[in-house]
Amino acid sequence: MKPEDSMTMPDGQGRRVSHTTALAAFDPKSDGGAVQPHMVEASTYVFTHADEGRRAFSCAYSLPPRSQDDPTKPTELIYARLTTPSMNVAEKAMMALESQAQWAFLFPSGMGATTTLALSACHHPFGGDTPAGGLRRDVVLYAHPIYGGTHALMENVLPRFGFYAEPVDMRDIDALNHAVKFYGDRISLVLCETPANPTGALFNIRAIAKVLQERYNDATRPIFAVDNTFAGIFQHPLEQGADVCIYSATKFLGGHADLIGGFLVGKHGRMSVVSSFVQGIVSAPLMNALLGNRTILGFTPSSEMAHKLFKHMETYVLRMERQALVATVVAGWLSEHAKISKVFFPTLYTGNDAALYRAQMTGPSSMIAFELADCTEEAAYRFLNAMKLIRLAVSLGFIGSLAEHPASMTHSDIQPDEQLKMGITPGLIRFSVGIEEPNDLIRDLAQALAHV
Repeated sequence: MKPEDSMTMPDGQGRRVSHTTALAAFDPKSDGGAVQPHMVEASTYVFTHADEGRRAFSCAYSLPPRSQDDPTKPTELIYARLTTPSMNVAEKAMMALESQAQWAFLFPSGMGATTTLALSACHHPFGGDTPAGGLRRDVVLYAHPIYGGTHALMENVLPRFGFYAEPVDMRDIDALNHAVKFYGDRISLVLCETPANPTGALFNIRAIAKVLQERYNDATRPIFAVDNTFAGIFQHPLEQGADVCIYSATKFLGGHADLIGGFLVGKHGRMSVVSSFVQGIVSAPLMNALLGNRTILGFTPSSEMAHKLFKHMETYVLRMERQALVATVVAGWLSEHAKISKVFFPTLYTGNDAALYRAQMTGPSSMIAFELADCTEEAAYRFLNAMKLIRLAVSLGFIGSLAEHPASMTHSDIQPDEQLKMGITPGLIRFSVGIEEPNDLIRDLAQALAHV
């Protein structure tokens, strides 16, 4: 291997992340030689002349440029609700980390990112085709299981905007084909999370993409988005047919439980029927619609958060690799314990799931779900209350191990019968493994299980 072969640089094609990836995204020469970027605490920025301000807003609002405008000139900073220097650095690092990414946008939360994507993809004209003659786009297909907050967005919030969300078990490709055939060109967005929260269920990204490619042409194909939060560096959905990756940056990207953030990451070429700054319903590049809606909805993160997140992203690869190693050891131990009936972890999968894991992911990440043999809420609570080293808390991806009870915590907004369909039982524990020594975690698990 030549020395330069080990460098993962933001060149846009077929990248694999390395320990260099996020570090290479920032050039000290761009910030006075400082090895870390400065944080700019400004809400607005001065233009040197009025024509510069006019051009800046034209770019920001995706308006037609004037003949004298230089299309290669970078967009000027305008106002912190649009973007900031700290956001630009974090977004550049995210593009470097996600293979085939051509744009990345930071949000104040993962739910802010998901909501902006849904509102940028959907349009409900209340009774037929759009005034511009486009297609009616008002249905979102989303996979089961999925994060509880996303489920609430689909079932409780999007209908208030006139959209309809349909849950589909996308592990069953026949079920997906049926839904696509039934809703046809009304589908605006297809969304899945793999591995899924909280059970670790795997969905075949390539197979889902193939269904959409075979049914639609490029102009009518729905946007296909994959929540990649659980998998992180070990899976690259854009390489496998997804249009957009969703991340809760709060989790592994941040890794220190001291910030909230989210990312949308994608490729050029996908279109939306929503454009924030043009009256009526028009076709616009998805990335422009996302930027415009982020501005208008106010889903812009603070400079402080973006600055802190970038510094955490510099160790993202290192942390995830360590956490995956620890989780693999712990999951193996859990799988042999008499008081545990099931362990959901990629290296333990068998049959088709094992084959899909090997084909789709390069490592297992560090999320474990396990079901107690005494599959009751009471037993789960006794176990959780007895933990000492492992923290009883929601969220995941933290450098310290966290465990929680999905049925009564993160997924409690879902009705019990729907929980069971998703594999969320009263005895299910979601376990986010940190960077601790495996034997220390095993000792804590053993003493907590003694209370079950």
